[in-house]
Amino acid sequence: MPVVPDLAELSVALESAMQRTIAIARSGGDPKAPVPSLNWNASETGTHLMWALFAFAGAISGEPLNAGFPEVSWDNNMRDYLAVINDQALSASGERSMEDVAEGLEQAYEALKKVIASSPNLEAAVPTSWYGPDQTRTVGTLLALSVTETLVHGWDMARAFKIDGEFTVEEARAAFPTVMSQMLPILVNPNLPDGFKASYEIRIHEATPFVLRIADGKAVAEPAGEPVDCIITMNPRYGLLTGFRRVPLWKGIIGGHTMAAGDKPWLAFKFQKIFMSA
Repeated sequence: MPVVPDLAELSVALESAMQRTIAIARSGGDPKAPVPSLNWNASETGTHLMWALFAFAGAISGEPLNAGFPEVSWDNNMRDYLAVINDQALSASGERSMEDVAEGLEQAYEALKKVIASSPNLEAAVPTSWYGPDQTRTVGTLLALSVTETLVHGWDMARAFKIDGEFTVEEARAAFPTVMSQMLPILVNPNLPDGFKASYEIRIHEATPFVLRIADGKAVAEPAGEPVDCIITMNPRYGLLTGFRRVPLWKGIIGGHTMAAGDKPWLAFKFQKIFMSA
């Protein structure tokens, strides 16, 4: 696990992110307000977040959600498989008011707090069938995902309501490096050109750096230290929005939020095309 998160930092980040997101849900916005960059409205986005948090907490505690996953073809394409899961969950949930969303998020947060209070082994792998048959993720990854999902989807709902939903660099830093190092290897674009190879060192401000090596249609994350083609340095907040495809990487480079270096710095502009968004 190239980047193991700090449990105390995750706990602090999750608390502030959840409080803000629940307040956004209760801000009086229209549940049917469309969310920019998504095909969901505000209520659907909040409902998706609620079920995701319940899924993470259940997987870690050994009490998975009592829900079957759809019979769809699995061809190592996690993005498409997960999209079907998300659509099924939203369809089963029906329309929810924003108060329903807020109450659901409160309940999900209570479940996550119990998990954190148990001081779990962050490097233990647990089943995560919503990512595909036999898929697992580490406890640390799921807790980090709890933070990043809350940060970004809270931001999404705030944009739908046209209110402030900005999150801090510190909140993003607590979780984003782990999520990036652990999730990108299972999100490699299956349409990469034959023979494509590249290596990147990812440096997120004040966080543990790591390396992603891409070859033969696969990506491997490893600790930093060996030579790479391209070094990408990111502001964690902007990097998180980039990772969730809310802003393009090239804008970050031009705006100074992201910097590229190394023998082949131009490979930074290819980075988002190498990986799919979930």
